[in-house]
Amino acid sequence: MPIFLEQIEPLDSEKYSASFVGQYLNKNFTRVMTAYQVFPNIYSKSQSRYLPLEKDVFLIIALYNEFPREYLSKLSDRYHELFTGFGGGKYAGEAYLINFDMRHITAAIEYLKNQRLIEAHGAAIGDCRLTDRGLSFAQFVSERLYTDYCMEECEGNRDNKHPMFWVLAKKLLSVS
Repeated sequence: MPIFLEQIEPLDSEKYSASFVGQYLNKNFTRVMTAYQVFPNIYSKSQSRYLPLEKDVFLIIALYNEFPREYLSKLSDRYHELFTGFGGGKYAGEAYLINFDMRHITAAIEYLKNQRLIEAHGAAIGDCRLTDRGLSFAQFVSERLYTDYCMEECEGNRDNKHPMFWVLAKKLLSVS
């Protein structure tokens, strides 16, 4: 509880119901856990300023306990579709910036391993599974609150991303 009080303003418990206080703490849980780096800001050291590869690689591994090679093209297609379709094609001319291969996926996997979110689960580089920390993180990585907090932190650190980076980061993964 002390780390919550360092990050958020305490409520006067006499003015608010226990239910409201519980919701207040739940709402701020993600922000506090990220501020204390229990949950890493996976966007702050991303290898691309255009694509949130680390988040999407993590979510694919969370679904399949591996990164299937065919998801490389599915992920690329998804990014192209969103880049060209967003805002009436506002960034369609920049879709050529979407350029990654298995080396980028491998780098994302290594980053996620270093963050203790995944661990090797076989001989191939893409054979991974979530750690206990990763299982907890999986519940929060797609939350708007997490992404907003991370975006605010990145901007505060002058870690400038392309506007589509944040659009893609806030989208739920849908590569079936």
